[in-house]
Amino acid sequence: MQIEGGSVYSYLIAAVSVFFCCLISVYRGYFEGLKNMIPTAVSSVIEALSKLLLGLSGAFVTMRLSGDPAMSSAVALAGITIGSIISCVYLKFTFKHNNQFTEKISLRAKVYDSNLLKNFITILIPVAIASLAVGITAFIDSITIIPQLSALTELKANDEFLLSGTLYSNIDNSDIPTLLYGIKGKAHTLFNLVPTLTTSLGVGAVPLIASYFAEGNAKELKRNISLCLKYSALLCMPIAFGFIFVGGGITELLYGAKSAELGGKLLSIYGIAALFGGMAVPATSVLQAIGKQKNVLVNIIAGIIVKLLCNLILTPIASINICSAAIGTSACFVVIFVLNILCLVKNEGVCWGVVECFVKPLFASVLCGFTAYVIRVLMGETKVITIVSIPVAGIVYLLLLCLLKIIKKSELVEMIK
Repeated sequence: MQIEGGSVYSYLIAAVSVFFCCLISVYRGYFEGLKNMIPTAVSSVIEALSKLLLGLSGAFVTMRLSGDPAMSSAVALAGITIGSIISCVYLKFTFKHNNQFTEKISLRAKVYDSNLLKNFITILIPVAIASLAVGITAFIDSITIIPQLSALTELKANDEFLLSGTLYSNIDNSDIPTLLYGIKGKAHTLFNLVPTLTTSLGVGAVPLIASYFAEGNAKELKRNISLCLKYSALLCMPIAFGFIFVGGGITELLYGAKSAELGGKLLSIYGIAALFGGMAVPATSVLQAIGKQKNVLVNIIAGIIVKLLCNLILTPIASINICSAAIGTSACFVVIFVLNILCLVKNEGVCWGVVECFVKPLFASVLCGFTAYVIRVLMGETKVITIVSIPVAGIVYLLLLCLLKIIKKSELVEMIK
């Protein structure tokens, strides 16, 4: 692979970060398996602070002093890499001084199991592929969208294209696919926040659910699966409907008016992906915890096929073009979520209250998003009104959670743990 200009430094620095991230994942998985989430939490905070204090601030200063984007990018990645190194050192120190656990490992290491590697690989491969569920949609976009958009550039002045004429000012035909893809990337970044948030719920639930499943404790298994799915819905649904109802306002607020027209449409569609993707990711973790990692793999492959077909079929349609990316991602996660839920239902003892887990959060979230929409319609679709509408909608959502008695104190305490 040929790397141009100063970007080679960014790749070299990122390679170091990848190495330490692999080590970090091993340590985190070890502690999470022992139902100890504190090392994971502390190491994550270390990484986040390093990105903010070293990466972001360093990139800003470098850009101001040198004006070199490549050097600024390298400094930003250096901050991320330093954070991963510090995080790895912390986890190694914590692991080394945890004598009780290290003694257990030493004792078990003396027992030879000829099937250990085979069993490990059998579990590892499906789980590893499943972890790519969110990222694979962006990868599919990167290899399918741009080539097909390039074939539509001759329709620059055609009303079928979703961009307004003002966005075409001083833009060559060859640059239109990049412009469209860039706007899509902004909307996808916002969508990606939702499954990232709910992933933590799935990760935290896996050790407990796996232990209850191994013990055959159907009552606690059902209760903990319900908690995981319910609080995933409570977390992702209001954000998803916020995207659906006020996608244009959010895009304009964050990225400016020029991106709002198309970016808002994309974000509204991505709201559907956020709704189902935000619940599909923890459901995937739950299935893995009860030994159904092969089912998860099949479900994700089915979703990926749907995503690929949507991109290939819809992108060449001029009236859809780049929106095919958001439509395909939404369809992908709808398929994965539905198949995951069906797999859970088929397992004896694995069921939950649909009303408590989904219907009540859905009702509260729809009203939350609709509140923000009504405020913007009545008071004006400006940035200031958008800023006001979001916290007001959030207050409405919290009030509905209380009125509908969706959140119980005992559940909340357990989820925080």
